[in-house]
Amino acid sequence: MREVDAIFESESPITMWTALVDRGDDTYYFYLWNSETGGQKGDLRSCWICNRIPAPQEVDKERMNAGIAPMQPAEFVGHDPDGMDLDADKLDIVWFEEGDAAALYYDGEMIAAIPCYSRKNGFYGYSKYAVGKGPFAHELSGEALEDMTRRAERANAQWDWAESDFWPDVQQMHIDAAQKLFGEYEKYYAIDEGEFPPRAVIEGTRDGVKYEMTAGISTFRMPKTELYFEDNRDRCRIELGFACDVNGPDITEDIRTLMKAISDYPWDKDTFFAHGHSNGVDFIEGFGGIMFVSPRRVEGLPMPEYPEFRGDEIEFLWLVPLTQDEYELARDSGSEQLFRYLENNEGLHIFNGEPKFLT
Repeated sequence: MREVDAIFESESPITMWTALVDRGDDTYYFYLWNSETGGQKGDLRSCWICNRIPAPQEVDKERMNAGIAPMQPAEFVGHDPDGMDLDADKLDIVWFEEGDAAALYYDGEMIAAIPCYSRKNGFYGYSKYAVGKGPFAHELSGEALEDMTRRAERANAQWDWAESDFWPDVQQMHIDAAQKLFGEYEKYYAIDEGEFPPRAVIEGTRDGVKYEMTAGISTFRMPKTELYFEDNRDRCRIELGFACDVNGPDITEDIRTLMKAISDYPWDKDTFFAHGHSNGVDFIEGFGGIMFVSPRRVEGLPMPEYPEFRGDEIEFLWLVPLTQDEYELARDSGSEQLFRYLENNEGLHIFNGEPKFLT
């Protein structure tokens, strides 16, 4: 297997993905690589851009078995039959909003794209120079080109906005939402450690209940939500909340630490959090996990009021501690099984040191 000759490289602004354009002896390929996911060798997505020499009639499987990037067969090639070359100085990239997918441009024109749904059902990505549904790239035209262009335009608008002084307005939006829920806030904790994007936890108390609410996790869309939800506009951006009885165990400091870890996780590990997801924890005496609970999906729970945010609705998720037995049931059988044991939704979000499901 030959060394990669990367003539262009770009790092995602918000995830661990890196984009590469590889110039092989007879092909150009567009790659997205993530060293933090996909096992020991990392996670790699590939998309053929063009051939540099005349195309073969069929896929060369021996070449693939040798670890060499395959040429697109002739019937799926739309450029000069003798091949073509690219000038590295004319290459540019637009990372899509979630930071895990991208479009490649050449002299201002989109020539390739790897969306988040690449590698599904034999699909790798799109190329301007492909014809039809080739084995290593599909044709970038028609509806596909319109969709990729729309994504790139939204992304460009986002990155321009992210370079502006956006935080004061966003911060105030979160403070307003928090204060509508629990009144005047008492403490404000920065959890971003001075790094981009800004994130915080807002604390307040009402009617004997202490509240912790994140601010800023929703600034960017989480990866992969569109793969699991037909309409992901109320799933792709989240904020977190925690509530506890002031007369019960005070675990808020540990919860803020957990919130900080969660706030980085989707973009570091190329995933997302949603209603019903659960994670193991070891800092709550008598409890072994945390479940994310959405007041949109469970009636009777309070929900902060957020305005529409960059075309999406912010999904608020309460962090509900689970006993070890509850956590194992949710982990092994799904959260819907756990909810069958819930007798009353009222107060589900308020931690008082007692189990909520398997009582």
